[in-house]
Amino acid sequence: MSVEMKVKYDLFIFLYLGDCVLQFENVVFPDGVGFRCKGCGRCCKEQPADVTSEERQRIENKGVTNFLDENDLTEPRLIRNRKEGGCFFLTPVNECKIHEVKPAICHIVPFVVTDWDYTKNLIEVDVPANCDCPGINDTDLLPLETISKAAQTYVYDTQKATAQQEQLPLNDPVVLSKTRQIIIKLAIDEDQTL
Repeated sequence: MSVEMKVKYDLFIFLYLGDCVLQFENVVFPDGVGFRCKGCGRCCKEQPADVTSEERQRIENKGVTNFLDENDLTEPRLIRNRKEGGCFFLTPVNECKIHEVKPAICHIVPFVVTDWDYTKNLIEVDVPANCDCPGINDTDLLPLETISKAAQTYVYDTQKATAQQEQLPLNDPVVLSKTRQIIIKLAIDEDQTL
């Protein structure tokens, strides 16, 4: 099986066999970093998440409408801000109104996907250098399954959007390379904005 076919197969298994036991050996985390969400809402107050068309549909299926930023017409689209700032779905007590269907990127934060080696199907996840999240520590266990699943979804969604933009198959070498470039650039941008 070619590397491209293996990537496609692995992502297929991840995305479509939700009731199977998922393996996350392809997601690499930083050593010595723990995390436990403190519920401060800082990540949701800084900038609302991007949502893919599939995530948008899941949210709309919950009966929620008019939650996208009207000025953002790109795909994926930004969730709009509340009047007082922060994500539209953030409550005054720092809870997410759509927790059960929130976008994959929300499950990754405060971590970021920093690289995807598509030849080995390895996804690297790290903490931005200037991260001041109070939940980052060196004692708590990472929620590996949650972050890994979200990282895999994020990579797949980026790959799919790239394939659509390039009008090429999902496993085309140009799509794979550009997807990796996008992921690395977004990670660098994220690191510089914190």
